[in-house]
Amino acid sequence: EFGMMGEHTIKSQRPRSVHERKVPQEQADAAKFMAQTGDSVAEEWSQWSTCSVTCGQGSQVRTRSCVSPYGTLCSGPLRESRVCNSTALCPVHGVWEEWSPWSLCSFTCGRGQRTRARTCVPPQYGGRACDGPETQQKNCNIALCPIDGHWQEWSSWSQCSATCSNGTQQRSRQCTAAAHGGSECRGPWAESRECYNPDCTANGQWNPWGHWSGCSKSCDGGWQRRIRVCQGAAVTGQQCEGVGEEVQKCSEQRCPAPYEICSEDYFMSMVWRRTLAGDMAFNRCPLNATGTTSRRCTLDLHGVAYWEHPSFARCISNEYRYLQHSIKEHLAKGQRTIAGEGMSQVTKTLLDLTQKGDFYAGDLLVSVEILRNVTDTFNRANYIPSSDNVQNFFQVVSNLLEEENKDKWQDAQQIVHPTCRLLANVQQDFVH
Repeated sequence: EFGMMGEHTIKSQRPRSVHERKVPQEQADAAKFMAQTGDSVAEEWSQWSTCSVTCGQGSQVRTRSCVSPYGTLCSGPLRESRVCNSTALCPVHGVWEEWSPWSLCSFTCGRGQRTRARTCVPPQYGGRACDGPETQQKNCNIALCPIDGHWQEWSSWSQCSATCSNGTQQRSRQCTAAAHGGSECRGPWAESRECYNPDCTANGQWNPWGHWSGCSKSCDGGWQRRIRVCQGAAVTGQQCEGVGEEVQKCSEQRCPAPYEICSEDYFMSMVWRRTLAGDMAFNRCPLNATGTTSRRCTLDLHGVAYWEHPSFARCISNEYRYLQHSIKEHLAKGQRTIAGEGMSQVTKTLLDLTQKGDFYAGDLLVSVEILRNVTDTFNRANYIPSSDNVQNFFQVVSNLLEEENKDKWQDAQQIVHPTCRLLANVQQDFVH
């Protein structure tokens, strides 16, 4: 190639391989040529640089200098670049896919667990594996498990009903109470069998008196009777002396007048049966609570019976009962270390419950018991509650002492007296 520089025409240097180098004589000739012509000359290209990456596709560059004695410029670029590919494959790190949906609770009642999982797209070419858990689980509780009634041991066989000849013996057994929809015991609660005493030469003997029968009237005087049986009179023996039946008066108290009886009443979604003044009527607590509610029939100043307001001191809401049981389970297992996050969560849960304000008198007593457990557990574990714990604790106390709960505190005093003093003692221990 030929280039035109002013009125002079020069031939550019021929391309050399990257392995060639100028020898001193060639450099001298080039400088001499430049001195004669007065033109600029570009030096040879440098070697290509190392590829910019160690894997995948990168780039390389090479450069050259322009030798110009009179300030003229060289034609053509002084720097070039090109694409280079590394033979090594770049590492690809492992990546988690999305979590699967939470599974169903492992049990349909009681404490169970729900789980979920995720899949790791595996790393390639030396990349890092996925960091973090492959599965997660959390507790769940759908409902209380039903408890079936079950038979206790049989009692011993009773004595033979006859001291002579054939007789019978009985034994019985008790069934424990079913709960939460469990089934009752199946099978007989009593059994009998024959017994026989072959030697029969004694005189007749009275068996023990039986129980008194029910009274013929519930008031204004009635009668009741009991009997006993003469057993064991042999052919050569004598009959029993005395009577086999006794009669006595019963229910001699005055029958109350109609105005001294509270008539049947439907109140608070419960049926309160006809009740005599001075007596208590009982019902199950509403569906969202466990326990028993009571209501007294009382005489007013004019001697007329009236229903008092029902007492809910023995009613505990299901949410409060569950929180109470969860603490007892931890303490029963010796898990004293839940004083930190565990008891902090208990206090937060209790705060959420009391914020609603819809609770029974029995819930007040359970709340005081829970605050006592929180305080005792903190004390045993030498754990200093955080400022949030302290604020939640006393906010719960403030919620319990709202003016609208005054009647509930008075109702709770039917079980514990005085209830407010218990709460004050718990606060004092917590501060200490």
